[in-house]
This record gives sequence, structure tokens and C-alpha cells, in this order.
Amino acid sequence: MKYINEVIKILIVNIISIVILSILSYFDIINYNTHNIIITIILFATLFVSGLKLGKIKEKNGYLDGLTLGSIIVEIFLLLRIIFIRKFDLSIIIYYLLIIMISISGSILGINKKKNK
Repeated sequence: MKYINEVIKILIVNIISIVILSILSYFDIINYNTHNIIITIILFATLFVSGLKLGKIKEKNGYLDGLTLGSIIVEIFLLLRIIFIRKFDLSIIIYYLLIIMISISGSILGINKKKNK
């Protein structure tokens, strides 16, 4: 259940940010490249924070929580990519691996922060 809550939070934050940035891009306030960079930064930040929060809940093996969270997000993105785009290349695989690594890093850091307190 905790994974579902975190995934929903990640998706809500990203959908809201995509809508806001798309409106800004539509009115030529920001350009397309800036739009993509900001969306990627927001995704990575929300994944890291969600992994951090999951790591604070666990006693050990935070990397498993981060791996699970990152894998769920990657599965959702992969399913959407298969349905709508149907194109894969090496940069997409690296992007998905980076998503998983960031969520794992957040979870590991969350457990370490909890142990220090």
C-alpha cells in the first residue's frame, strides 16, 4: 500500500508540473528543451524524495524498497511508451535505469538518515 501511495504522489506531482510547463511552453515563456529538462529534474526529485520517505519507514534493505518503487514507475512508463510511441533506443533504457538508481539512492539515504538520529 505504501508503494501505491508514493506512486500516486509521484504521478500527481509530475502531471501537474507537465500541465503547468506545457502552458508556459505554449505561450513561449519557456522553450521546448527547457521544458524537457525541468520535467526530468522534477521526476528525479520526486523519485528521490519518495525513496527517501520509504527508506525512513524501513529498518533495513532500503535498496529493495527503492528498487520496487523505481520498477513500478518504470513499468508504468514502459507500458505508456509501448502503447503510444512504440520506439525504443539505448537512451530510453539508460533513462529507465537512472530512474531506478535514483529511487534506490533515496531509499538507502533514508535508512542512513534514520540510523543517524
